[in-house]
Amino acid sequence: MHVPSKTAIFKIIASLVILVVMGFFMLFPAQLDKQTNLVHDSTLPLISEQAKTLHGHCPSSRNISDDLMEQIASKGGLIALGYWDGAVCEPNVNEIAKAIKYGVKLVGSQHIALGSDYDGAVSVPFDTSELIYLTQALLDLDLTEQQIRQVMGGNMLRYLQVHLPD
Repeated sequence: MHVPSKTAIFKIIASLVILVVMGFFMLFPAQLDKQTNLVHDSTLPLISEQAKTLHGHCPSSRNISDDLMEQIASKGGLIALGYWDGAVCEPNVNEIAKAIKYGVKLVGSQHIALGSDYDGAVSVPFDTSELIYLTQALLDLDLTEQQIRQVMGGNMLRYLQVHLPD
């Protein structure tokens, strides 16, 4: 029986772009070992989901390198930043805003999205009804209204409109 190489398997997975988002499938590269060539070999933009965020902002063992985030962005992908202690180190609105600003400076506002989850697996400092506080914190850090619109949902909407089937 022929067993494909690890590289071949990653190329297949990356080309399929599989992951569950609102009933559709895509691939979250953050679920895979950071040493793989998945981003390099992918022919489609990927999403680094909420399980990982920018190591340069928060040197947590959960977070993947800024270099990998730059690779994801260079292929048109998104970095969906989580906002609990393992992702941003200090889970409060000001630190979350600083993590977002760090991401915007690192890869550009067109590649940053919100990525926290509300399934109870982690504690977050606010729920979606309180995102206005995050918006204000981003304004206080001098992000433009355009950058904030992109991060707060515009980028994810654009990505899904382009990459989900009709």
